[in-house]
Amino acid sequence: MKNPFRNEWLLLAALGVGYVAAGFALSLYHDYVLLAVSTDSGSMVQAIWTTAHGYGVLYLPWLGGSYLGDHFSPLLLLLVPFYLLIPHAGTVLFLKSLSIGLVAWPTYLLARHWMRDRRAALVCALVPLFYPTILSQHFNQINPDHFILPPLLFSFYFFETGRIRPFLLFALLALGAKETVAGAIFMFGVYALLRRMRWNRVVLPMLVATAFFAGYYFFFGPYCSAGGELPSLRYLDHLGGSRAEIARTLLTTPWALCRPFFWQKADKLIYALLVLAPVGFLPPLLGLPSLVALPDFFVNLIGPPGFSVLRWHYGMVIGAFFCLGSIDAIARLARKAQARWGGRAELLLSCGLLCACLGGLGSIINPRDWRPGPGHRARQEVLSLIPPQASVLSSDDLYLRLAERLEVVTWEKYLDLYQRQKNPRPAADFDYVIVNALYYGEDPQVGELVARLLKSPDHALIYHRDGMLLIKRKPGSD
Repeated sequence: MKNPFRNEWLLLAALGVGYVAAGFALSLYHDYVLLAVSTDSGSMVQAIWTTAHGYGVLYLPWLGGSYLGDHFSPLLLLLVPFYLLIPHAGTVLFLKSLSIGLVAWPTYLLARHWMRDRRAALVCALVPLFYPTILSQHFNQINPDHFILPPLLFSFYFFETGRIRPFLLFALLALGAKETVAGAIFMFGVYALLRRMRWNRVVLPMLVATAFFAGYYFFFGPYCSAGGELPSLRYLDHLGGSRAEIARTLLTTPWALCRPFFWQKADKLIYALLVLAPVGFLPPLLGLPSLVALPDFFVNLIGPPGFSVLRWHYGMVIGAFFCLGSIDAIARLARKAQARWGGRAELLLSCGLLCACLGGLGSIINPRDWRPGPGHRARQEVLSLIPPQASVLSSDDLYLRLAERLEVVTWEKYLDLYQRQKNPRPAADFDYVIVNALYYGEDPQVGELVARLLKSPDHALIYHRDGMLLIKRKPGSD
């Protein structure tokens, strides 16, 4: 007898391959050819490069230690063998698109678990792939968030179906992608409570998430950080400058946590509407799985302005679980509709949900992002003048193309180290210094450093065109 699942899986696989190929092509063109700003992408590629070449575990020289001191992302180590197989930044870009495409697999399994119509489940598998906060990540900078969803969604699938051991395995893998996943795992317990599951399924995810959160923020993270404090705490500067000050503020004036929301209330409300729009065409379409998205959604609403940029990486968990909430709600609404009027509404509502996601893509697509920016040819020429092993103080837009070396840092990271009094390597010690006037032409600190280099007898300006400056340290200079 013919297997009724076979064609569905083949179709899902074919759609997935096409989606990943298209996403990778967009990513490669946007990040590597158009030379989009790539501070995060460069950091990821450099951390993988230093690991592959034996300099340390996800070691970033400009950070003074492992990337694990900034974010708990040991899952990135799984990318190293693939990079060794094809040692090119494009390999990491491909793995990012592959990870996003794999979201369809656990989504399909969950839809099949909740729905009776297999065609509707297949349509639902595509829904998160075209959700604005997820699709946009193909042309966003590489970040550990891009590797969260496959293990997190698989862990939710096994949790939903009562298979505790595989749930724990994939939950730990998801926690290994980034420490912020702890909030989502904790909400698995709240979801189980409201679904009236057995007590062990309520308590277990809460215990795992709480133990992990405490272990990272109070022990492992500070240990890996070069300065003993987590760099990510800079996002909570309004609460204090250290973990102790932040804890004291939260205990004495907890409402201070929400101040950034009121400082940017209009922008945050617009962000909330844009995030909810694809799944909000019918109010009942936010089912209980949407609860898992709430910690990330809350953090984005009260966080710095960058957290509420729809195209940035902060909304992946939000998009995925709002989609799952809608799929679960569609299954429940369809069962009620069938009991009252007969027929099946699953396929129709699933297609409506997919169309709503496609309709929201206008909020993330800007045609200007797909045209060469000012000075594109000049930037290409600057790259051609820099030897592979030279140390570079780079403009932010060239970091990805220069990341596969030991000594490279962007102006953004360099100035951030100065502001935090970390005493970075002097600019004069780099073999090459690149300045893009488009980004730092009016920055007084950059202007002062560049003026010093231009006056120095040990340095020479070897390229100046379309706002791009390339300063070279003369051989033999100390």
